[in-house]
Amino acid sequence: MNIKKARENKGFNQKELALIMKVSQPTVSDWETGKKIPSGENLKKLSELLDVTTDYLLGISNIPNLILYSNEEEDNDIRMINHAAILAMRLPIRERKLAARVFNSFVVDKIDWAESSVGQ
Repeated sequence: MNIKKARENKGFNQKELALIMKVSQPTVSDWETGKKIPSGENLKKLSELLDVTTDYLLGISNIPNLILYSNEEEDNDIRMINHAAILAMRLPIRERKLAARVFNSFVVDKIDWAESSVGQ
């Protein structure tokens, strides 16, 4: 999770972020330590407030502000991947590893498709 890093980069302390997000300070602490995962709604709010991607907040990516897609259909793919990643974090480790392989395959397919479309 990169929530703490993103919060600090924006100059907020936990208490300030908690007030803005309308949650308790211990909840923010739990998000930062990975004890809890923000809901989809809170993840979106955090992403917008801290000006980073949800993938970055979840630790899926180390790139804070990567915009991969620009059309609505592709944005839906990203939202689905983010939602699936959040759900996968609740799985036991063995199933989480399987989910990671499936995600990786899906993303590689999307990148291959995108690269082939650029040349057309």
